[in-house]
Amino acid sequence: MMRIKIGLIVAGIALTYIGYREWRLANKAGHEKQALTCAQLTKNGCGDNANVTVRDAVVLPTWFVYEGKGEAGPWTTVWVPLVPKDGQYMQDLRRLVGPDDQLPANLPPPTDIRLVLRSGKVSDMAGMDRLARETVFDGMIVNEIEKLEGKERQLLEKGFPGTDFSQCYILHHGRTPASKGKLFALLIGGLAALGLGGFWLLAGWMRGKPTAVASPAAPTPTPPAPPPTALPADDDHNPYAQERQ
Repeated sequence: MMRIKIGLIVAGIALTYIGYREWRLANKAGHEKQALTCAQLTKNGCGDNANVTVRDAVVLPTWFVYEGKGEAGPWTTVWVPLVPKDGQYMQDLRRLVGPDDQLPANLPPPTDIRLVLRSGKVSDMAGMDRLARETVFDGMIVNEIEKLEGKERQLLEKGFPGTDFSQCYILHHGRTPASKGKLFALLIGGLAALGLGGFWLLAGWMRGKPTAVASPAAPTPTPPAPPPTALPADDDHNPYAQERQ
C-alpha cells in the first residue's frame, strides 16, 4: 500500500513538471509555423514564435551523437549540427573542391555552427543518410526548456572543437506545440495524483500515530465497617434491661 501512495506522489510530481515545461514552451510558440532560413535563425533567433520551419539548412553527418543500442542501432535520438547552405563553412568547402569534384580528406572544422537538430526520426545510418539529403526541417526551438549538456554536449564538442554548443539553438525535429487539452490533462492530472497521494499518506500516518489516553482514576476503596460491639450480658450495662425495671 505504501508503494502505491509513493507512486502516486512521484507520478503527480512528474506529470506536473512535464505539464509546466510544455506550458512554458507553448507560450513561446504560435499556432502557425514561422518560416526561416537557417542563416536567419542562427543570426537573429526565432523571436516570439518557436514553432518554425527551417529551410536552406545543411546537415553535417561527418560527426553526430546518437542515443541507442550501439552503432548499428536502433537509435532513439540523434543530435547533429546544421549550418546555412550559403554560410561561411559551405563557402570554404566549395573552394576546397578539387578538379575531380572531390573534397580533401582532412577538412577544416566549421566555425559557424549555431544550430543543432535533435531528431527522433533517425534510427540507424541509413536514416542518417536520408536525413543528410534534406534541407528543410519542421520543429520547435526548445531552448526555453532544454539545453545541450552532459554527454551529448561533450561528444559534440569533441567532434567540433572551438564551437560553444551552450550557445546553439536546439531544433527539436517534428515537435509541435502542446494542445490546451494536453496541457490541462498533464497539469490537472499531475496535481490530482499529487494531492491524492499526499492526502492518503498523511491520513495513514495520522491513523497509525500513537496517542496517549488518560485512564479514569480508580475509585477510592471504602474501608469495611467495624464489626458490631457485643453488649454486656448483665443488666447494669444493658439499657433495655434497665427500662424493664
